[in-house]
Amino acid sequence: MTPILFALACNGDPKDSGWEPDPEPEPEPCVEDTDCSSWQICESDECVNGDRNNSPEEAQPIELDEEATGRLQSDGDRDYFSFVVDEPRFTRVHTVSDSEDMSTVLTLYRPDGSYHAMEDEHPLGSVATYDSVLYAWLPVAGTWTVEVSEASEAGSSGYAYTVQWTSFTRGVDEEDSRSEPGGVVDVEGSTTFYAVGWVLEEDRDEDWIELTLPYDECPLVLDATDFEVNSAAEPIIELYDTSGQLLGSKDDLGPGGALLYPEVDGGGALVHIQDSNATGSIEHWGMLFLRAYSQGYSYQVEAEPNDSQGNAQLLEPQTNPSSGADEAYAWGTADGASDEDWFAVDLRQGQYLHVYGTAATLGSLIDGELELYDAEGQLLEEGQDYEDDSMDDISQKGPFDEGRYYLRVFDADGVGGPGLWYRFTLGVADEAFE
Repeated sequence: MTPILFALACNGDPKDSGWEPDPEPEPEPCVEDTDCSSWQICESDECVNGDRNNSPEEAQPIELDEEATGRLQSDGDRDYFSFVVDEPRFTRVHTVSDSEDMSTVLTLYRPDGSYHAMEDEHPLGSVATYDSVLYAWLPVAGTWTVEVSEASEAGSSGYAYTVQWTSFTRGVDEEDSRSEPGGVVDVEGSTTFYAVGWVLEEDRDEDWIELTLPYDECPLVLDATDFEVNSAAEPIIELYDTSGQLLGSKDDLGPGGALLYPEVDGGGALVHIQDSNATGSIEHWGMLFLRAYSQGYSYQVEAEPNDSQGNAQLLEPQTNPSSGADEAYAWGTADGASDEDWFAVDLRQGQYLHVYGTAATLGSLIDGELELYDAEGQLLEEGQDYEDDSMDDISQKGPFDEGRYYLRVFDADGVGGPGLWYRFTLGVADEAFE
């Protein structure tokens, strides 16, 4: 076969013809920052990347309800804004980000420059409307400073945001009591976050907040910020039902997690706040955040009578798509003195089992004991407490012979009441859990 040759004609290199690219235009000199792009400032008649509020001394003043803009355009960038209050008050500061990749962090400083509070997102989780929302009590008059930073310390010319300082009036009035609460919150549904500020102004002061709930069996969560705040209080937060029965208590709300109650009956509840040392002052403050969830808790509630192996409540694990294990979720209450709850599960030959329980970390008062039995009533395993949760766990056990197995749950001290509740996740798998 004769190869076919293609001849390529060349009309010459542009450089050979004397062509030269047009020179880059000289940047226009600037006089002030407004002559530059929004992410630049004017320095020595030239626009350079940066802004003017990179230190507390250069903080940009903002007025109440004023919306200011900023941009974290370089790694480690921080912007500062300041506002003035003439008396103690509750306040709120929030940011809205232009970039989905950006996550702002708000830090609030007192007039003397000391740390006061911090927030990343909202204390109850991310919200669609805002990036970060910070609530705080301002115990002194003066100039307060807000620092805006990026959670990962990253920066970009696209990391633009707005920041706004607004009023916040939902607090607890003095004087108040169980019969005459100082604050009332109408919880209207499961899609709204509610915030209530409190101040224990005197020794032995206590605050009461009345909650009206949207459901007869209403899952309710109380929480506080995970971050340390500049407060002298060491609060104890208690939840009561409308009949005055204690449903839960936490002395580390926020850093220690939320206080949860799966089904608050009666259409309402009371929150009680006191200092563990019975001290008080204008510096003894905090924020309480709450929300209701859809009626009916997602865990299967224990159904009485299930107080013996003979009438144990059968659990039927379903496949959890994220873990691949078959799991069942249950909760219950030590309804009275010496009450015990029994549950059953059917296992196939060679399967493994675990039971992970939760109680005190969610505010429950129970000291929950957990035992595993076979069909003949032989005790196979006693649960163990982990991380001071007060509800036993049973680590993965197996392999088991095919058959029905039983769990016994009870309070170690033999006491009962609605505040002595527990929940657990029961998992079964054909192989040992990772």
